[in-house]
Amino acid sequence: EISSLEAEMYQLSHLLNDHQVLTSAIQNVYAGEATDNMSQLDESPQEKHSIAPLLESVEGCSTVTEVPGRYLIYSSRLNELDPQTHDKVQEIRAFLLNDSLMLATPIKAKRKGPVKYHFQALYELDNLAVVNVKDTEKMKHVFEIRMFPDSHMFQAESEASKKLWMKHLENTKEKLITGRDMIKQAEVSMVSKMGSRRNKTGSGLQSLVRH
Repeated sequence: EISSLEAEMYQLSHLLNDHQVLTSAIQNVYAGEATDNMSQLDESPQEKHSIAPLLESVEGCSTVTEVPGRYLIYSSRLNELDPQTHDKVQEIRAFLLNDSLMLATPIKAKRKGPVKYHFQALYELDNLAVVNVKDTEKMKHVFEIRMFPDSHMFQAESEASKKLWMKHLENTKEKLITGRDMIKQAEVSMVSKMGSRRNKTGSGLQSLVRH
């Protein structure tokens, strides 16, 4: 009985270790090695970039960069348009992260060095819907991002840039949701197995007490 109980405890220990390894492996889908070269962001889409340089270029984004495992995928300038009149509202810099979309506006004060931005908003990708907007005589290279109950309309610098944004937003959101679903399924499976192991261990203890 003691030998059987020890075997059960050994299996339970390995089960817990397997759960940690599996969860870590899934989360690594979103981590990966990064580069600090922000100047390459417009030309190297779908690569993983360190989020640390944002602290130097975007004021007020410290809470965004503090999230473990968060990294930068793509970034470029966009024009935000009025959804009703389609007139230009402002120029922004959009940063696609692996779990969210951050918007920043240029700081107009004259300063030496690279252009600086001010943090404007952060939207979780789970709640985003990307919608294509057909070209008209007045509007070209436009796409819409809906975050109920809000909606934002953006104009890219070219049709190629628009397609990249739509592709990366959709792919990153799908990857995020798939990864989270995998983690949930793994956790449910592990909890179920752990429950089964505990029942067997409890039975072994009761049998040991009776003897």
